[in-house]
Amino acid sequence: MRERIHHSRPTLGADESDALARVIESGYFSRGKECAAFEGELSRIVQAPYVHATSSGTGALHLALLALGAKPGGRVLLPSLTCAAVLNAIRYTGAEPVPYDCGYEVPSPKDLAPLVNKNTQAVIVVAPPDGFSGLVGFEMEKNGFAKVGGAPVLLDRCQQLSMEPYHGGKEQGPPARMEVFSFYATKCVSTGTGGAVTVRTDEDIVEVVDLNTHDERSTYEKTRYNYQFDELRAAVGRCQLAKLENFVWLRREHAKAYAAAFDQPEPQGGMVFRYLYDCGSEKKTYALREALSKKGIETKRPVFRPLHRYLGLPDKQFPRASAAWGRHLSLPIYPSLTKKERDRVIKNIRAAKV
Repeated sequence: MRERIHHSRPTLGADESDALARVIESGYFSRGKECAAFEGELSRIVQAPYVHATSSGTGALHLALLALGAKPGGRVLLPSLTCAAVLNAIRYTGAEPVPYDCGYEVPSPKDLAPLVNKNTQAVIVVAPPDGFSGLVGFEMEKNGFAKVGGAPVLLDRCQQLSMEPYHGGKEQGPPARMEVFSFYATKCVSTGTGGAVTVRTDEDIVEVVDLNTHDERSTYEKTRYNYQFDELRAAVGRCQLAKLENFVWLRREHAKAYAAAFDQPEPQGGMVFRYLYDCGSEKKTYALREALSKKGIETKRPVFRPLHRYLGLPDKQFPRASAAWGRHLSLPIYPSLTKKERDRVIKNIRAAKV
């Protein structure tokens, strides 16, 4: 039987093994020099003045939402076409999640504005699969950050880590006040599990760090959390960040090959974290996924399920999210995917009778 081609696979090697051995030999595992170095290196890549690494992307989302003021009685807007971790993080704060409709693009502020009211505490925007050029068209708060109405924007970049900067130009729109990243095993850079919040003000970084410093406090005036990053993950993460430019290039090469093979548009922009094959309909998507699975090729839906369905809301209220989810299939695109494996994916898609 032919070896199975997985949808996702971390790209690891001797560098990561050596880094882990270095930390193990040091005998120091909790947050220390490796974590500080990792945060500094990530800060330079994403051009943010402050970075706070966490044990997961969900933890990063939770801390960022709390720092932005999310709490019971409030509302947080989020796209329906994203993973359940975003919904969970909002629930952790006690705020009400309010899904909005969009495909894989950055939503139009005009579409979001009617959903914002006095109780809206944040608007989560997910960076798209490729071609992200910033929050174009978004309003700017007095502090210079993106907003919708009176609500600050929190940018979810859990899949979108790129070497290419996009902040700072008027044509790119204002930056988000905070951004969150994930370093789960399936992400562009992996530490096994892990995440980070990037922060742009002194006040916000103090609040984020305080919320994540759960022990040895002289007073107990609020609940704090334990989303601590550690030296083992940081050491692996530093190796991965050093390879990011090559990882990005390899993913783009896979995406270009798929686009050429299937006569589909080539992804634009510097970062391509996934390739979505347009099957044409939800029925064909299911059929192709099953056909590929029988050939030992794993594929995924863009997300497991649109969030509005979890919340009991009908598809007709979310036509763009429902259509984008229904007709697309995510293909293997990780850096360690070989040309032979990629060609096998292409061959079997062409041969599938769906």
